[in-house]
Amino acid sequence: EGCKGFFKRTVQKQLEYTCRGNQDCDINQHTRNRCHYSFLHCFKTIMEVPVKYKIPISFSFAFVVFQVIQWGKNVPGFRELKLEDQITLLKTSFMDLNVFRLAYRSICCDPDSLMFAKGIILNKPQCLEMGWSMDLTETTLEFCAKLRNLNMDVNEFSCLSGLVLLSPGKFQYNIVLAMFS
Repeated sequence: EGCKGFFKRTVQKQLEYTCRGNQDCDINQHTRNRCHYSFLHCFKTIMEVPVKYKIPISFSFAFVVFQVIQWGKNVPGFRELKLEDQITLLKTSFMDLNVFRLAYRSICCDPDSLMFAKGIILNKPQCLEMGWSMDLTETTLEFCAKLRNLNMDVNEFSCLSGLVLLSPGKFQYNIVLAMFS
């Protein structure tokens, strides 16, 4: 409940934290509750974790959720929406946004691979081994190939990401293709 509650309160109450020190507090599992500013700062700068520790999947998933929320807050007009509407839009567009981001990130990879994060590139058999279905893997690879053919720049990607956020459940990949033809 610790991290989950912390992020929920931070987002719902739109809290901004300040550091009582010099904004360079040592943050680890035992000291993370002492300085909320530095704990959030670690997420924003993608905290370096020593190799000997493995990040629990819930921790890394919390970071992805946090990133999407922070990004959503910067979409023009998003903060003017009611908090309930903001939460609904983020919840309902989360998967589409992540697939879209994954496909865009993977444009530079081999046609049979996806880039899940910097330095984490998986080919089709590895995606299946990880637990992805054949349908999800092939659909994502096909979408990635179509995006690759569009030569989309980061500005176009950003605008389309905003549309995905504001059109939950309505995002269809053929719409993206139609916009570029």
